[in-house]
Amino acid sequence: MAKVDENELRKCKLSLQKSRYIKELALKITEGYDLEKLKKMNGEDAIEELMKFKGVGGWTAETVLVTTLGRMNLCVPDDPRARKAVSHFYFSGKLQSGDIVRKFAERWSKFSGWIMYYLICAYNIGMEKERVRHGKNKKLCKKDLRNYEKACFNKCVA
Repeated sequence: MAKVDENELRKCKLSLQKSRYIKELALKITEGYDLEKLKKMNGEDAIEELMKFKGVGGWTAETVLVTTLGRMNLCVPDDPRARKAVSHFYFSGKLQSGDIVRKFAERWSKFSGWIMYYLICAYNIGMEKERVRHGKNKKLCKKDLRNYEKACFNKCVA
């Protein structure tokens, strides 16, 4: 990435500024920045470390930790998809802020990344809060949603 022309990165629908940030980060890595040290850090310290790079904010740092280092104890509450999924399943579709989603996801503890992943998938495939039960359409109650969370978790660890 350090050698890729910024115009090539722009073909990936990146802004000029994002292209420069990516090149800058890739250059630091090729110059010897030790990514392995991130694996040894706790979540907060790793996020803080990543945010030292120009163009990397909290959302990007959390995304990197979840997607590349497998830190599934973290969720990405500022991700628009996560906000929409949690809002859809738990707040009657009323879009919640990242702060509210973060606080809400604390209940999932070390599995928040996994559960958030499955909620986003369920939202993306159009899963509704309503389903056929006992012959009539009934809204899912909180107990059903907790069961869905458990099912997501069970699927993750299986």
